[in-house]
Formats: sequence, structure tokens, C-alpha cells
Amino acid sequence: MIEDVYEQYKTKIINDKKYTDKKKQEYLNRIEILKSKNSLVILNTFHFSNLVGIKWRILKNMINNTDKYYYNFDISKKSGGKRTINVPNTSLDLCQRFIKEKILDNIKIHPSAHGFVNNKSIITNAKIHLNNEMILNIDLKNFFPSISRKKVYYIFNKMCGYDNNLSHCLTNLVMYNNGLPQGACTSPIISNIVSFKLDLRLKKLSEKLNLHYSRYADDITFSGEKSVINDRLLSIVKKIIYECGYTINDKKTRFESSYGRQEVTGLIVNNGKVAIPKRYLKKIRQDLYYIKKFGIEEHKKRNNIYNSFYQEHIKGQIMFVYSVDRHKGLSLLDEYNNIFNNID
Repeated sequence: MIEDVYEQYKTKIINDKKYTDKKKQEYLNRIEILKSKNSLVILNTFHFSNLVGIKWRILKNMINNTDKYYYNFDISKKSGGKRTINVPNTSLDLCQRFIKEKILDNIKIHPSAHGFVNNKSIITNAKIHLNNEMILNIDLKNFFPSISRKKVYYIFNKMCGYDNNLSHCLTNLVMYNNGLPQGACTSPIISNIVSFKLDLRLKKLSEKLNLHYSRYADDITFSGEKSVINDRLLSIVKKIIYECGYTINDKKTRFESSYGRQEVTGLIVNNGKVAIPKRYLKKIRQDLYYIKKFGIEEHKKRNNIYNSFYQEHIKGQIMFVYSVDRHKGLSLLDEYNNIFNNID
């Protein structure tokens, strides 16, 4: 923030007759703390409600009953089973977007984090692991739900400098059922902030062993020489992950040699380049073939697809291919346009 903003708040507090001298000094001290941490000045929850533009009584109710302000639905996981998505209602989403943009986006995250970061993606994450003898892929179990209230409170109270009461209220507004909600705009950035210590320790370990390390959300990857990437390394990494408050999904732990297929966050990293898996391309081509043959509605019916935006979904998959492999992407896009441009 511009330093003048802090001084303006100080002047306003000093000249405000509704505050006692004790309260004025309390707020002036708090502003100094916020200034030292370069945080947005928010003095209490009433002040927060004015900054966001939401009625005080609505905000109080949300803070005290946050879980009631979510709509929940299930989606299928690729690995099987269901994942519950928690979508905040309009008022809660407004608060969360303010918290993300005005508070959380200003906090430093570790360079090894590639998920939910501007100018980074699964592509930048995969490129780190090109041309390596061995890859170790690790998946963190129940990543968002396992991030505790204590860790989130620490962000607002210790890292940002807000007082105990406001930190408690801000924490409530971004939590669901004592974990990070799947579907809130604040969850991804919070997960990166609280994982800084994990990234720091694993990055130091990788540098010590001359390995490459990166994390994309709950996907952790190491790459390097096969003499180093082994069960002993996995044991050390598991210990660090556990000490940082996470657990590993053992079923998804994979060692991948350069003699076989090496995959990082869904992308192939063999032969010195990042590539789309053949099964992914085959599925898109198969969908386009049957859409052309039967029409999109009949294809959806035959495959029990209930996505109202299925055409956009197919287009999105093709554009993802394009971002990785321009030639293959253009080929699929031509086929897509030939099909849908001929639909009345």
C-alpha cells in the first residue's frame, strides 16, 4: 500500500470523537503493525463490511454460520469415487473475492508452487522434469480439507497483522467444515501460502540431492538420477510431509523411469519435450467422431453425459491440447469447426 494511506487512517482515527483515547491508541498501534506488514487497513468486522459493501447484519450472520452459505454437489473423480464441491452463495463469494484480491494475493508463495499461480501451469510444472532418469510422483491426500483452521488463522493474524477477533472472523469466512472449501476462490491461494514451509523444506532437500522439485496443488514431483530417487528418498519426503501436516495417498505414489512413460500432472515428459498423453487425444477424437456421426445430443444420451456445456467442454480440451502441441491442437480444432459449423 502507499504509505500515505496509513497516515490518512491515523489522522482519521485521531480526529474521530467517537473513540476513547484508549481505543484510538489501540487502532493507531494496529495500523503501525499493518503498515509493517504492508497489509490492507481493516480495523474490525464493521469496517470490513463497509469495505466489501455488504450489510453488517448479513456479514455477522455469515461469520457465525458460514457453512450454511454453501451449495454442495458431487462430481466424479477420474480415479473413481466422488468429490464434493462447496460453492459459496453470492454474498459469501463477494467477501471471499475481496479477501483474495485485497489480502491474500499480496502474500509471497514459494517459487516451486505452480498450481493457481499467474503465468504458471501444468505445462511449466512438467517442463522442470524433462530429461531425467527417474521421476517420483506423490499425491497429497485430502489436500484442501486437511488444511486446518489454525494454519489459516496464522495467515491473517501473524502474517497480515490483523487482531485476534478480525483474524478469527476472516478465517471463518474462508473455511467450510473446518477445512478449505472445494469451490471457494480463496482456497487455492491459501493452500499455496500454508504450503510455503512444505515447499521450502522439499526444495532444500532436492537441492542437497541435486534433484528437481515442484508442486502443483496436491501433486508433488521429484526428478533426477535413479540412484537418488528411490524408497529411501520417499521415506524422507514422507516424514517431511507428515511434519508439515499432510499425508500421502500411497495408491498414487509412482516411480517412473526414462525407459518407460514418465508423466507429470497429466503430461508426458519423455524424449525432451512435454506432450499430451495418447489416451487423451484418442478420447477427444473418439468424441468428435461420434458427435459427427450421431449428433451431440444423441452422443450425450448414449454416454450418460449431463453437462449442459458439453460443447464448450470439448472446445476447452482442444484448446488445452493446442497450448501444449500447436500442430495437434489445430488439427483437432479444424475437425471441431467442421462439425459444429455445419450444425443448424
